Amino acid sequence: TNTDANGNGDPTDDNAPTPVNPSYTPSIGIAKTLQSGLLVNGNGSLTGTFRLVVRNLGNEELTGVSVTDALTGAAPRFGTYVAGGAGATLAAGQYTVQVAPAFVGACTGGTSNAGYDGSGTPALAGITQLAIGASCTLEFSVRFVPQPGAAYNNQAVAAATGAFSGSATPDNSDDGTNPDADNDGNGNE
Repeated sequence: TNTDANGNGDPTDDNAPTPVNPSYTPSIGIAKTLQSGLLVNGNGSLTGTFRLVVRNLGNEELTGVSVTDALTGAAPRFGTYVAGGAGATLAAGQYTVQVAPAFVGACTGGTSNAGYDGSGTPALAGITQLAIGASCTLEFSVRFVPQPGAAYNNQAVAAATGAFSGSATPDNSDDGTNPDADNDGNGNE
C-alpha cells in the first residue's frame, strides 16, 4: 500500500477520503396463477381463484407497493362487472368478485382492498414497505359467464418505488407462482 500517494515525501498530508457510493437497483416481481383450475357451476358460470405472489427482487427496500388487476373489458378480460358477489345473477360477458382479495399468511404493512371490483376499483392491495427478498401472497375469486368462443388471459400489475434510489419499478405478472422464474433478479421481463 502506498502511504504517500502524492509522492511528496510526507505521508501525513494525503487525506483524500475513500468514496463510498452504493448502487441501488429496485426490482419488483409478480406472478399470478389460477388455483386448481376453473369450477364449473350449475348455472353455466365459472369460478376461478387467483393467487398472486409479489416479491422484492432488488437490493433496496421498496415503498408504496401497489397491486392492481383490471378485469373489465372484452375478452381477453372478463366483461362487465356486476355487483353482488355470490348472489349476483350473471349473463354472458359478465363477472363478479366472488371473494374479495385477502393476504395468505402475513404481509407486514399490507392492506387488501375489500371493495375490489376489477373495474372502477382495480387496486387489489397496497403494501407500505417490502423488505429486500420479502414477498406477500394474495388470493381472490372471480365468477364469470364466458362469451362463446372467447379466450381469456389476464395480468396483474405490481409497482413500487425504491426507498433509497427513488426509482419506480413496475412489473406485469408472469403465469405461475414464481415472480422471477429465471432467478436473475429482474421481474420485468
